[in-house]
Amino acid sequence: MGNRNEPTDLPPVPVRHALAVAARAAGVDPEQVTLLGYEAVTWPDAALGAPEPGRLYAQVLTPGYRVHLRVAGLSLTYHTDHGRRAVPAR
Repeated sequence: MGNRNEPTDLPPVPVRHALAVAARAAGVDPEQVTLLGYEAVTWPDAALGAPEPGRLYAQVLTPGYRVHLRVAGLSLTYHTDHGRRAVPAR
């Protein structure tokens, strides 16, 4: 049948990538990062809603996720695209 023993309740890949990025930034194991929630969003540009001062970004609608995490007792939010970009909210 179609079952390859893959869990079906995993969050989307960009959300899982945000967990890994947050763990790396905090210097903790990914298992120590708690996913509090996430929602699909369309960012107004390639800055993913978290522009760095002095940087220019493509002015293109960018689908992604707003990811809410708990790391080392802190609540953090990361923004992603549908690829491999995950940045902390500013």
